[in-house]
Amino acid sequence: MVRLKYNYLMKIKGIEKFRGKVPILSGNKIYLLPLYALCILALCIWAMIGFYSIPGMAKSGGMNPILLSLFPLIGEVLICTIGLVLVYQMWFWKDRLRARYGRLSYQHIFLVGFAGVSCLLSSSLVLFIHYWSFSPSFWTNSPLGFLATPLEGYVGAWGVAVFWLKIALAIFFSILGIGMMARSLQAFGIDYMTVTYLYFPEESKIQNHEIYSVLRHPMYAGALLLGLGGMFSTLTLYSVVFLLFILQRSIFIFIS
Repeated sequence: MVRLKYNYLMKIKGIEKFRGKVPILSGNKIYLLPLYALCILALCIWAMIGFYSIPGMAKSGGMNPILLSLFPLIGEVLICTIGLVLVYQMWFWKDRLRARYGRLSYQHIFLVGFAGVSCLLSSSLVLFIHYWSFSPSFWTNSPLGFLATPLEGYVGAWGVAVFWLKIALAIFFSILGIGMMARSLQAFGIDYMTVTYLYFPEESKIQNHEIYSVLRHPMYAGALLLGLGGMFSTLTLYSVVFLLFILQRSIFIFIS
């Protein structure tokens, strides 16, 4: 089984160049990298579910219900902020790390970058989670319960049609986002997707792919489309707010 995973990973474009910059991933150790990223992703989603559950668990403690209603947003902001801080370190600490570690500078930071990207991706994936289902009694009685009411709850007899329309849009944008991320990896290779050449600029090559005439960061754009799919899958006022925050985060990445 491990051998099959190893052979599959070795077929990814740019994987050998990437491994050349991280000697600690020699041999079969390379398969630990996707496992690491998945663990960070799962941890972030688990943390978000914890924030979703707090209103229901704390409502009997006399805490202000408006404050409790903000916990899903607080969780989203926290996970996004952690992701941005980690990605920031990988991008802007390069001179300091190169001066200290030389050719091994990338090896000392790539796990931080992978963790940051996993955090940011999780903020898109959690949009698919029906957060109100973790504290149903709270949202039913909350003065801000309208934030967690799906759109179909407002349109009466049109509710069924709106439900299936939003599911169709969720599937469409999710497939589009996943396809864009997969195509980006295929076109540019994992060595470019993991910004390896940020630390080895002398080995990089000019990329003239047509997609750059439309998008500067196709991988991040794919993650944003995935988040849009998640927003449609729930389609509450809160999920729209979540997406707007993710969009603001993405603009920061695009202009950096």
